[in-house]
Amino acid sequence: MNPVYHADALTKNKKYGILLLVLLFVRNKRYQLIQFGLFSKNNQLALFIVNNKLFVGSLPWGVDDAQLNEIFSAHGSVVSARVITDRDTGRSRGFGFVEYADEAAATAAMEALDGTMIEGRTISVSFARPKAE
Repeated sequence: MNPVYHADALTKNKKYGILLLVLLFVRNKRYQLIQFGLFSKNNQLALFIVNNKLFVGSLPWGVDDAQLNEIFSAHGSVVSARVITDRDTGRSRGFGFVEYADEAAATAAMEALDGTMIEGRTISVSFARPKAE
């Protein structure tokens, strides 16, 4: 079963077949919203996954959660924005994650902000990959 992005699944449903199931749930007490669905066509299944979480790399050391939220909220409704810090020192590790309420806002933010400068550093913005469990 190959993953299909949510937007593709909804706009090209004839390609994937009949929508069988859509789920939205909270995982690991971190309140991460995960949406996925299942399609059936000719006895084959296709899975779609909503990707609304972004990875932000090359952040300036001085950027905190509030600043990250402010920068990204210009492009849609931000659910959470978090700069990852060193456990021992509390210093920024230079990357973070931003989660949007929907995939369209995440895509718009990624397209608008990838390669832009913040405090003299060029940031990279991409869809976050699911954490291996």
